[in-house]
Amino acid sequence: KSFYEALYSFLLVAAQRVLSPEKFGKIVTMMVHPDRAVKSHLNWGEKIEEEFNEWIKDIYLTGPETFLKSKTRDLKKAYENLKDAGKNKEIRSFDELAEQVPYIIELIKITTLNADHKNENSRKNVNWEQSPFHIVIGGDLLDRGFVVKGLVTTYMPRSKGIGNSDTIQQRGRFYGYKKDHLPFIRTWLGKDTLKAFTSYAKTEKDLYER
Repeated sequence: KSFYEALYSFLLVAAQRVLSPEKFGKIVTMMVHPDRAVKSHLNWGEKIEEEFNEWIKDIYLTGPETFLKSKTRDLKKAYENLKDAGKNKEIRSFDELAEQVPYIIELIKITTLNADHKNENSRKNVNWEQSPFHIVIGGDLLDRGFVVKGLVTTYMPRSKGIGNSDTIQQRGRFYGYKKDHLPFIRTWLGKDTLKAFTSYAKTEKDLYER
């Protein structure tokens, strides 16, 4: 359930990028970081690919309008979250954004990252030139040293593990220079990871104040 909340949020942000490109870079990305285990993120990649294939089939068979009707409730919930009780003044109307979603779904490039890429569906790098819209799934490769271009939506249900501060902080790819589109950034975290990032934020604030 939480994954779909994140996914619908990403689709609407991608639509906002189409309508307000000046606020975003050339690329917008959703990052899925479920586990460090290869088997786990390969499984996530396959399931996401399957879902998108089904959606694309539905769009072609029933048409964009019929497809959107079946998703309206979930998209509206994501829209209200992005609108954030009226604080997000830049967001376009729901109808404007929703209209773009079926076409964005067909353009999204899904990439599963794995250093040991024996699986034919796995890669070491993302071909950012293929599309302005990406979903990137991975484990250790996303932990550090990898640039996730245009990251707007993060889905990271994994635990904090051993809990080393530097390791957890490096997973925070949602930090960075995002002032122009900050109201559209959304992050889903496991409870202990959320607690850790919240603690870091409070500590940093205290240090700056001192």
